[in-house]
Amino acid sequence: MKETVTTLSARRALVGGREMANCFVTIRDGIVEEVARHRPSGGRVVELGSLDLIPGLIDLHCDSLDGRRQPRPGVSFPLAATLLQADTDAVSNGVTTQCLCVTVDRDLTDWGDAVDPRDWLRVLHDHRAQLRTDSHLHVRFELSADFASPPEELLDGTFTRVVSYMVHAPGVGQYAHDRAAWQGRFLPSHPGTAADKERLAAERSARAADVSAARLRVAAAARTAEITLASHDDVTRADSTAASRVGASISEFPLTMEAATQARSLGMGVVVGAPNAWQGRSHLDWLSARTAIRAGIVDALVSDYHPSSMLAAAYLLAHDQFGSWADAVNLVTRGPALLAGFGDRGEITEGFAADLAAVDTTAGTPVVRQVWRKGTARLGLV
Repeated sequence: MKETVTTLSARRALVGGREMANCFVTIRDGIVEEVARHRPSGGRVVELGSLDLIPGLIDLHCDSLDGRRQPRPGVSFPLAATLLQADTDAVSNGVTTQCLCVTVDRDLTDWGDAVDPRDWLRVLHDHRAQLRTDSHLHVRFELSADFASPPEELLDGTFTRVVSYMVHAPGVGQYAHDRAAWQGRFLPSHPGTAADKERLAAERSARAADVSAARLRVAAAARTAEITLASHDDVTRADSTAASRVGASISEFPLTMEAATQARSLGMGVVVGAPNAWQGRSHLDWLSARTAIRAGIVDALVSDYHPSSMLAAAYLLAHDQFGSWADAVNLVTRGPALLAGFGDRGEITEGFAADLAAVDTTAGTPVVRQVWRKGTARLGLV
């Protein structure tokens, strides 16, 4: 088979986690073969002009599948089409690796606000080869819902890269400030009566009072499957400590600086939402991602519910002097790769996969003009 060799000429590139000017990145059979200051002899050279060359973004928490499938109550689209749409959205925003969130929560599944996560697994299995991104699952377990044990089929490391646990109940976690916010988020599509809704809220609140046993079940399952475990929405130092004790290596969206700093002190990676970092505030009035970034305790940004926020937030953080351009872009490339054990990507480094994105900044906001996945262009026909 004939070898495929392409060299990208970049004005500015993020090489090995650092900014490098006027360089040539040579790709051979999907792998970065060399990064050099001088134009190589022979081979095809693609001139990127004023575009930045960065590693492809890695999104560890993309919670958009169910929202795309059911954008309004009573409106549902096919799962396969939804998955392909999510893939297109990701690659057009520079994402080459994504972990798509699916939720184990019988309440949401029973009243139709979430698809059975095993259905998403089947769709990913059937269509993975057609996707332009390297797509995995991030399986989220709701500890205040009624479940006996994690479904084994969802803990296949071939498809699932991250497992997390969360507690979404009235007056708990992110809804501690405003109990009504939980009602508005979780119950609009519930088909039951007002009494049914009150009963459900009471049941979840009762389970949320002590989630230690459920947390241990999820942690044990993740450990057995050798899948990265994350905690979600920790509020107190005790929450972060409990997460660390059961083996969580990531603290997702800590709600307070106390929880975030405790997690970091215990060796956990801290992940915050790119929409929060882009807007400069939490939509539920908790910890600002920018405050945590300024304090130097953030390892990665994730899209959460808005995939285009990742690149926009990184470039805006650099513009607003929350760190260098390299520091900011590392939050959506190198940082998440290290947290989830993607050891062959997240950097433009010799021997790494040529997962890359070319970014245009002339409009004042970053626009992705081309993406390469293992050296193959994924936007357009060239």
